Amino acid sequence: MYVVQSGTVSVSRGSGPQRRLVASLGQGALFGEMALLDEAPRSATVTAGPGGARLVEIDHALFIYLVGQQPAFALLVMQSMARRLRNKLEADDLTGVTA
Repeated sequence: MYVVQSGTVSVSRGSGPQRRLVASLGQGALFGEMALLDEAPRSATVTAGPGGARLVEIDHALFIYLVGQQPAFALLVMQSMARRLRNKLEADDLTGVTA
């Protein structure tokens, strides 16, 4: 998992002409948490913005430690995932996609 310390990153899915921007993330945003939770392959590609980005890596061991020692950290991760899911559902509603 990574936390954007400075700069911006772009999150995209697909490849070639099917590639589409999913989100732009700035300082304080996190990404990659799903891979820590379910150990499945990454579901998106993240690219540093034009000015670059500085990231903080949180590996699995540190993630487990932080969740155990700082319950507020776990809440922060869950809030980020819930916000992302809500945004996806709202976007699907606007385009007529059904879940």
